[in-house]
Amino acid sequence: AITLPYGIDDAVANPASLKIVKDDGATAWLDLGGAATGPAPGTITSEPFNSFSDFVLANVVAGPLPVSLLSFTGRWNNDKPVLNWRVENEMNLSRYEIERGSTPSLFLRIGVVNAFNLASTAYQFIDEQSTGNRVFYRLKMIDANGDYRYSNIIELDRGAIFIDRIISISPNPFQSHITVQYQSRDNQTLSLQLFDSKGRLMKKFGLNVVEGVNQLYIEASALAAGTYILHLKTAIGTIRQKIIKG
Repeated sequence: AITLPYGIDDAVANPASLKIVKDDGATAWLDLGGAATGPAPGTITSEPFNSFSDFVLANVVAGPLPVSLLSFTGRWNNDKPVLNWRVENEMNLSRYEIERGSTPSLFLRIGVVNAFNLASTAYQFIDEQSTGNRVFYRLKMIDANGDYRYSNIIELDRGAIFIDRIISISPNPFQSHITVQYQSRDNQTLSLQLFDSKGRLMKKFGLNVVEGVNQLYIEASALAAGTYILHLKTAIGTIRQKIIKG
């Protein structure tokens, strides 16, 4: 177990929902639970765990946040990082806080974009103050009650030479959705197809990606448990990856 302090500056509005979360070393944060001592200042102690990594305080909500993040991408434009994200089903969402880090474990807030609360919309944020050649970004999505969730982390490397490839797919096996971290050689439209083990087409749609690293969110809760093959058709070929629904 680990004990972390929190103060007035940490803006803990509801100590009862405060938790400690741990970086899983890939693309997600693991809820370690814990019980806070009360209003700030105070401390919170996690449940037992088996390995060490980065730990942060989080306001973990029991249900889904009132927004579906479809994609979160970044690219360099005239030496400035440009972040884009697409969402659906915003409802009583307050804002998006953009966080930047020089490493994937330490972030600072650099901007805020208020939510439109529309059925489907897209946002853009330009980081005018970035000075590094390799930077990391994530979104903090906050609802009207102060509950929040983080997006996965994307990396922008000014000197990178990009090729079309899948960096990671998580979780795999999955239950309701998967996140594909995809590196694209340029701005293009991908055709995504999901085939079952018998070769039947189960899902098909297109997604626009930008040069660099993209995060693609695929909703698949309606699929039956089993093995599937994900096809990503690019301008120069098709990338295939096996995924499993548990």
